[in-house]
Amino acid sequence: MHGQSEPKEVAWEIDPQFLQARREMFVVLGMFVASFVWTMVVSYLLGYRTPSPEDAIEPSLIWGMPLWVFWGILVPWMAIDIVAIWFCFYFMRDEPPVCYELNTPSGAAMPPATIQANGRSSIES
Repeated sequence: MHGQSEPKEVAWEIDPQFLQARREMFVVLGMFVASFVWTMVVSYLLGYRTPSPEDAIEPSLIWGMPLWVFWGILVPWMAIDIVAIWFCFYFMRDEPPVCYELNTPSGAAMPPATIQANGRSSIES
């Protein structure tokens, strides 16, 4: 079409804050999945036994709790608490903000361009 210029190639750089946040997200999701699988599998295997009436015995107790509650709920909750404390104090870190400076008439810094739903960047629109 006449009067429209070709779009300029823009070199995009992934923000280090985004990379760190994505890394942290995957660790948290992994912790959740591991805890969920442990809880479901152990609780099912230890708690869903239906013995025959002649084999019925008193349930095994640890600290007054049934065995499946101790190993299927209490232990993973305590473990995930310890892992979450380690995660917060030793794994998470704050990335310094990246300063994006563009040549503007006022000389003020502008935020980075974002891609909109129509495929144009916020600088173009």
